[in-house]
Amino acid sequence: MASEVWKFRADPEYGWQEVMMPRGAEPIHYTGVNGGHLWAIVDPEAAEEPQRVAVLGTGWPIPDGARHVHTDMTLNGWVWHLFVPEDSTQGER
Repeated sequence: MASEVWKFRADPEYGWQEVMMPRGAEPIHYTGVNGGHLWAIVDPEAAEEPQRVAVLGTGWPIPDGARHVHTDMTLNGWVWHLFVPEDSTQGER
């Protein structure tokens, strides 16, 4: 089956948070505009499971083992950075 891009709710938090996404989802984009959301490439037939991501503001500590995916600037000047674990299976579809 072909991959798809899906949107998920994720708010900025210190450290890791878990987002329910299909197994192997590959987060590709984050925006804090109109609430926090991330987009990921997914296998729409894969079972959903909690996956770790970090959405951090500029100057916030980056968790150990984090790999940067995307940076977004909102219209009001906030800048958010999306990270996934370096050692995760995320992105292995």
